[in-house]
Amino acid sequence: MILIVIVHAYQYKDNLHWTVVRVLYISHMYNAFELGFALSALMVNVFLGFDFQIEPQLNEPCLATSLQDFWGRRWNIVSSSILRDTVYNPVRMMWMPTLGRLRGQMLATFVTFVVSGLMHELMFYYVMRVRPTWEVTARNENDI
Repeated sequence: MILIVIVHAYQYKDNLHWTVVRVLYISHMYNAFELGFALSALMVNVFLGFDFQIEPQLNEPCLATSLQDFWGRRWNIVSSSILRDTVYNPVRMMWMPTLGRLRGQMLATFVTFVVSGLMHELMFYYVMRVRPTWEVTARNENDI
């Protein structure tokens, strides 16, 4: 129901303040993810049996106390753990002896966000079938 109201409100986005439109986009994305993950979990339970449990994708992201808490522990938990194990930890361990602890962590964080951005561009390309224009990873707030 909430998703329908949000989509209907897009008709009036030219008359709304940009902050309200941004909140609508964020709410739309969160509710669409939550619905998609719930339907996926239902399909997994139907095909594999209802005693099979899958890992939750979201952990109440609205209750995050910081960006680190949001991205690392509450939003898209499976993706965060995959990126942590395959990108962040190897880069951090490889560069910490050379750069030191803090700079090694900073480099690992930067590389992880670059890989995540490239993955988002790739997913956008496969869904929309349009060559990447980097709008997904580097969008200007005035374009909204």
